[in-house]
Amino acid sequence: MVTEQSSRPRAGGSSESRPPTLGSVGVRPQRRKSAAHALAPLVASVLGGQIPVRVELWDGSGFGPTDGPGTIHVRSADAFATYLVGPG
Repeated sequence: MVTEQSSRPRAGGSSESRPPTLGSVGVRPQRRKSAAHALAPLVASVLGGQIPVRVELWDGSGFGPTDGPGTIHVRSADAFATYLVGPG
């Protein structure tokens, strides 16, 4: 745990103590993984292997072949859950 604080002049000339940023202590902030990164393995296991169509998700990410027979556009996480476990 880092308890040291840095003191930097702020715009306007005043100097206030601030906690160090992650970058200043050599820690990179984690990138948020895309929905496709998290969901592609789940869909592949439900379908038993390769995904036959492209799936584009609400966050702009996607998985599956780009040259397949079609694309499914999923607009929300709730809609995706319905595709996987919904009746019919």
